[in-house]
Amino acid sequence: MTTRQYESTLNVWLAELLSQRGLDAKQEHAAGQGRRIDVLISVGSARIALEAEQGQSTAKRSEAIRDADARLTQNLADCAIAVCYPDGITRKEQMRNCRVLWAIRSPDRLRQSAAPIWNEADAAELPRVIRLAPM
Repeated sequence: MTTRQYESTLNVWLAELLSQRGLDAKQEHAAGQGRRIDVLISVGSARIALEAEQGQSTAKRSEAIRDADARLTQNLADCAIAVCYPDGITRKEQMRNCRVLWAIRSPDRLRQSAAPIWNEADAAELPRVIRLAPM
């Protein structure tokens, strides 16, 4: 029987992985007024919110986009990345090689009501995506 990890545990593991790759990542960051960012990353002066869901179904992708867009409309981040973890991650070591879905959200995409463009990468490749996100 597989034990499913809490999403917050996965967020902590991802923040640790990103920190090991040289990013300034803070897990489960409190943003005031009862709001929290799953993982907050600073790249230069840019604040990037990673909003994650466990699972990669259409519903989970919609939830991740909704949360990422909310961080932008709340002015808590300069850009946001919606992330969907695969089901079945039970150990920290699995985070490195798991295939995540991700979509970058920006204030421009919100104004245009642009549909998300989903991509796939292993979690170890995310730092490159994050470093380029502010552009």
